[in-house]
Amino acid sequence: MKEFSFPKKLVNLVEATLKYTEIKVKTANRASEPIRVTTGLRQGDALSPVLFNLVLEKVVREANVTGGFLLGQTTVSLLAYADDIVILGNNVEEVKSSCRKLMETVGKVSLQINDEKTEYIIVNRREVNYRQDEIMEVGNHSFKRVSYINYLGSVLTNDNNIKVEINTRLKKGIRKSTER
Repeated sequence: MKEFSFPKKLVNLVEATLKYTEIKVKTANRASEPIRVTTGLRQGDALSPVLFNLVLEKVVREANVTGGFLLGQTTVSLLAYADDIVILGNNVEEVKSSCRKLMETVGKVSLQINDEKTEYIIVNRREVNYRQDEIMEVGNHSFKRVSYINYLGSVLTNDNNIKVEINTRLKKGIRKSTER
């Protein structure tokens, strides 16, 4: 928060809510002795998503990811919403380079990338020969290639077929309209 020039009073208040936190673990009908929590954010705390987003913003800025796509006057190399991040690139090497930079910076703030939840897709109307066994290696991480990806409720396919997204939305709408 200090790095983003938040007022000192607000920084002190947030620090006060995070310091000296203790938990008890309940098993059967007994609670443990208090255990001091010294790292991380509290699950369910309204402040946690805000603090996580600030840490993620710091990571993204420090990673200094380059490449991506030109949208109007702006080059977009990353899209991030909470802990869902999309790295954009014109080719696999550009994506790998951006991924390496992001991983290095993520490690500095004790965050981790979950290989099982991380996938990659190559979107290209011309190239539709998709091989499911293709793995992208970045450092000691392995990511599997997929033919479609669901990002924030939208479906993106490797051949950029908008019909899949439209049909998915129609099905969701029909399902919602038949619920009671």
